[in-house]
Amino acid sequence: MTAAQAAVTDNALLAVAKAPRCGTQDMLKLLQKYDCWVFDLDGTLWRGDALIQGAIDALLLLKSLGKNVLYMTNNSMKSRQSYLGKFQRLGVPAQLDEIYCSSYSAAAYLDSINFNSSKKAYVVGEHGIMDELAAVGISSFGGPDDNDKRCSFSQEIQQDPQPPMWMPGATSLLIRSGPGQEPLLVLSRLLWNGSPLLQASPQRS
Repeated sequence: MTAAQAAVTDNALLAVAKAPRCGTQDMLKLLQKYDCWVFDLDGTLWRGDALIQGAIDALLLLKSLGKNVLYMTNNSMKSRQSYLGKFQRLGVPAQLDEIYCSSYSAAAYLDSINFNSSKKAYVVGEHGIMDELAAVGISSFGGPDDNDKRCSFSQEIQQDPQPPMWMPGATSLLIRSGPGQEPLLVLSRLLWNGSPLLQASPQRS
């Protein structure tokens, strides 16, 4: 950790320490005020595969009061079905239609604009995007299979020089540390040919 990062962390901890604590009455007012509660996943309900203490108790309380509980994440690596499996493994109460991830949002958007299902989407990302595309009837290629390739266009790119859509996942394009150059080459070629771009989970680098 750099000195600047340490200073930011120290200031944040100091602010938390000085923040007023919610009393019981404040918590009851807060519970009564809102009918829908939206939770992030990583760092809110769990860290890695470890649940954050009290998370399940809080969710069960909200559900017992008749509140709507939704789960959202900008992580495009997994599909909703994959996340549901993790919820079940960790014992977190959730239904598939309560989970929203950026891979699902991207596929839902393409479905909402009547994306030509006879065409394919080239995915720079993980299986999550490809699984969600398949769920709405959109074929795709690329994905993890191309992550470690170097300077050799996919066979399907050679056969179809202008597929209609290129879909990056931020985890693969912006912060991926592997040596693969294939996705960047495909990006250049598709954009040059006029293919539209949809970014599933844009993040600042």
